[in-house]
Amino acid sequence: MKKITISASLALLMSYSASAAENMKAIEVVSIATKTQKSIDGVAATVEVVTQEEIEKMGAASLKDILEMTPGLTMQYGTFPSSRSKSKSSVSIRGMGANGTLFLLDGRRLAGEVKNPYDLERIPASIIERIEIVKGPMSSLYGADAVGGVINIITKRPTKETKIDVGARYGANQDGDAQNINLSLSIQGKSDGFGYSVYAGLTTTKPYSQTETADTWVHMGKKPSQTPIPGLVPDMTSIKDSYGVDTTYREESSIYTLGTSLSYDFTSTFTARVDVNYFKEERDGVYIGYLHPSNFKFAAGSNAGKNIPTWNAPVNSHDENNRLDLSVDVVYTPTDDLSVKARIYNSSYKKRNTTTLKYWADYNYANEDASAYKKRNATTLEYFANFNYADEDASTNPAMNADVDITVYEASATYLASASHLLTGGAEYRNEKRKSSVFNNNVSTTEKKVNYSSVYIQDEFEVTDKFNTIFGARYEDISNAENRPTARVGGIYAFDKLAKVRANFAQGFRTPDIREMYINMNTPNGSQRGADVVGYDLKPEATNAFELGLGGRNSKLSYDLVVFYNQIKNKIEQVQNGAITTFENVSDANTKGLELSFGYQILDNLNSKFFWSELKTENEDTKKDLEFNPDRTLMLSFDYQATKALNLGIVGKYIGQQHYTEVINRGAPTQTTNPDATTDVINIVDLTIGYKVNKSFEFYGGINNVGDATVEDVLGSNVGRYYFTGIRGRF
Repeated sequence: MKKITISASLALLMSYSASAAENMKAIEVVSIATKTQKSIDGVAATVEVVTQEEIEKMGAASLKDILEMTPGLTMQYGTFPSSRSKSKSSVSIRGMGANGTLFLLDGRRLAGEVKNPYDLERIPASIIERIEIVKGPMSSLYGADAVGGVINIITKRPTKETKIDVGARYGANQDGDAQNINLSLSIQGKSDGFGYSVYAGLTTTKPYSQTETADTWVHMGKKPSQTPIPGLVPDMTSIKDSYGVDTTYREESSIYTLGTSLSYDFTSTFTARVDVNYFKEERDGVYIGYLHPSNFKFAAGSNAGKNIPTWNAPVNSHDENNRLDLSVDVVYTPTDDLSVKARIYNSSYKKRNTTTLKYWADYNYANEDASAYKKRNATTLEYFANFNYADEDASTNPAMNADVDITVYEASATYLASASHLLTGGAEYRNEKRKSSVFNNNVSTTEKKVNYSSVYIQDEFEVTDKFNTIFGARYEDISNAENRPTARVGGIYAFDKLAKVRANFAQGFRTPDIREMYINMNTPNGSQRGADVVGYDLKPEATNAFELGLGGRNSKLSYDLVVFYNQIKNKIEQVQNGAITTFENVSDANTKGLELSFGYQILDNLNSKFFWSELKTENEDTKKDLEFNPDRTLMLSFDYQATKALNLGIVGKYIGQQHYTEVINRGAPTQTTNPDATTDVINIVDLTIGYKVNKSFEFYGGINNVGDATVEDVLGSNVGRYYFTGIRGRF
């Protein structure tokens, strides 16, 4: 290995011979898989990079749009405890579930909703410079939660020359619903050691709704038409036995995003950077609420004079949320062989929700505001045991408010110990706090917190010019779970630039999140109870992952073929226990499969990409598939530069069958489940077009879901054929 210089930001280590590198075009350099800058072809793990150019050709509005078009990522809906889950998705990698994917923004964890179901839409595409994705466990570097993989969203960084980007985008479906407007501005530059990047964005959406039937019922499973109950329940027939509800599958929203990155080179060896990211949003929707108090009163019994609860009531929901991310980084490079980095960051998120009755007058309220959930609402079920509640207090129903705070202290160093050993090590302390009303079912807030302390070390060892290895280990001390060591061993051998073989073994673990442990709430999707609430000893989930790959590239061809096997111990899953949803270590499980990525430049102006995956998942006790994992996924795309100014693109996607447990008559006294439900396959084709007027301006547009393919509601909302257009300016 030739001796190399550790840069002011991260180390640069090329894991293959210099002569081979010179013959390759546009080789991405990534840092996500090793925390050192490294050629993507020299990483033992499977890494995907989505560039700014690719994002712009997609015409994407948000991070969600980008990830939906990225091969090997499965969008999972219904993982969030809300009736709004049909429009909220999380990402699963290789069948490891939505909780197994760690999202980072510029290498930092984000405070927010459990499983990040909102953040995919909160992050506008216009602020993203690139996205790095590593598939497979990365707990040896990143600790808890990275059992399936890591997605690092890198925002636009300061540049040597001043750049100004502006943009506007509009989209709507064929009926004019789900309208989306995006406005963006970003400025980057650097002068006399001072670098800056500033961005701002506004996103507004109009709702997309589908009509559903709310079959209402009241005390003891009675329909409103079956009241009064003499001596106990008054006449409640003003409430209809059912309502047709235009349920919001895509919410009305407005999202404001502001951010900046400021850096200064104090000396040639010392650099400091401050990052600030802020967003504020409002969301409105109409849903079928699981339980909501009426303003009718019990006439007798221990609940005499208290509000009578109702089920499946149409409700209006209003959210006001904001998040502020602050980060300070310093990098010191005293020698060419040593780089030391320290970081302190905080991510603080506040959620405020108001839920009111849509037909408040039917429920005996004087106005809509009066029907909102109140602090210390005294609504309980007199016969709580009949509805599988542990006690009467457990049957109350709060609003969904939360304060979430993550503070992290990191220190790391990269040292070129010799011509063949690059060492990386570090320590991290993380404090996560969540203060919410969902932990006591009482609207008054309760705080839960978890502390993580960890150390890690890694050795990138170049055995020969063709053979490179990596060894890594991490030890994590966790305040509410067992302490965890994890390890990783990998290697890559370059027979030729078109034949690089790699093997990788990695361990991962995931501690139960705060929702899985402590939630105690009646949500619009039913009664949610954490494992700690029901007295279940929920253990961390652990994974041993094995991967074998073969890949390579030249000026026209690139390919990567990988087979993988993930063995999961103490798999955590959401389970239905009577009328209550809780979380248990259901069994050991495994996921295994094959992935093929293939790219070929057919003509100088025509490129093609193909992706194929086969996935098999198994609960080793029941022998059934894990939920919401397509057995097969295919993607085929063509990018055609018709003229110097005109670019055309087409993408076809096939998503195979997925297994899930269907809930029948959700929220009704006769609620049942079908554990063997499967979804239909999905075939979707998207078209894009871009036209550069000159060096400064470009128009673009496209049609998503050209064939207006149907997607089952359980897989999330699909608004049908969707048209979008926009303009970009660069100065």
